Amino acid sequence: MIWLCSELLSNVNLLDRTDRQAEHLLPSAVRQLPSAVRRPRCFALPEMTLASCLSMACLWLILGLIFVPSVSTTDSFPKTPKKLNESAALICDHSCSGVTQWKRNGVEVAQCGTGAKLGFELNCTVNKGQSTLTVPQVNFLTRGRYSVCCAGREVVDCRHFLQLLPPEFACELVAGDLLKVDLQISGTTRILFTRTGNLSRVLLCSVDGRHHRCLPEYQKRIFIVGNTFILKNTVPSDSGIYTIQEEDGTSISIWNVTIQGGRSLNTGMSTPEDNRDLLSLLTGRSHDVRQILTCKEGFGKVAVFFGIAMLVTGVVLGVCGVPWVLRLKDRVLQWLRRRSSSPRVPSESVENVPLKQNPEG
Repeated sequence: MIWLCSELLSNVNLLDRTDRQAEHLLPSAVRQLPSAVRRPRCFALPEMTLASCLSMACLWLILGLIFVPSVSTTDSFPKTPKKLNESAALICDHSCSGVTQWKRNGVEVAQCGTGAKLGFELNCTVNKGQSTLTVPQVNFLTRGRYSVCCAGREVVDCRHFLQLLPPEFACELVAGDLLKVDLQISGTTRILFTRTGNLSRVLLCSVDGRHHRCLPEYQKRIFIVGNTFILKNTVPSDSGIYTIQEEDGTSISIWNVTIQGGRSLNTGMSTPEDNRDLLSLLTGRSHDVRQILTCKEGFGKVAVFFGIAMLVTGVVLGVCGVPWVLRLKDRVLQWLRRRSSSPRVPSESVENVPLKQNPEG
């Protein structure tokens, strides 16, 4: 690429010199025209020649070839797929003379080697220059990107992406039962649905905390309680594959749901048993939520009462206290003025005054 740019620039310089030599052969009337009229410059800038434009283009192309691969490789971690609750051993063959640090998503989780500290979440060992990090259980907390640092510098060859394979569950229900799916994580999730006998997959719901957006035909039948997706009034057409995904498209779990026709739900009405089950589930799961809301409401009432009391106190002090303080200030100033204006007799002058003698004495 560099050779190609240099050859291109040399040819352009040759053409530019040839063009300047050809200008001497032009008539004087043509030479007196502005250069922008005789030959348009690159990007219509009068001070920039074609050679300089190509030079800048080649420079940007070389910088792009240098930096773009380095940026893309920062996210290329070799994947280590594991099932839920399986153990994993991540190996780094780089020999480190000091402390070897293992990090997960940028957070240090283990140290090993000479001078290593204890008390971290995971344990690692060093054997013949090879460092091994042991993850006892791979789950939604221990998955992620693992990197190794030696003497404070990252070892690029020891990157690992501990991938949790989405667990698959089989669920058989009778029409009318509640379908309950654990979303596993508290972040933004998506529920994708593929109906049995239909290859097309649709976005059934998007859940973001306490808010969720679902398809209009499912909106009245879906509840999100805590971290659980609930579908009531199930019918055989709800059979299919429910895929729980993160916002970036990573699958969390896969549910293969089969709903047998048994209870008559053609009217779309819930039975008293369904309502009691749903009510008990909502009550049990939302107890902690209600407790938090109660604490917030109580704190809000105390804050409002305290604010009103402070406001009333401020008004009373402003109406009654300020005039009293001003009168007290005036009295103090008057007392100080009287004291400063009263004449003082020095003690020495009093002692030097001669006593009047009694004429009779």
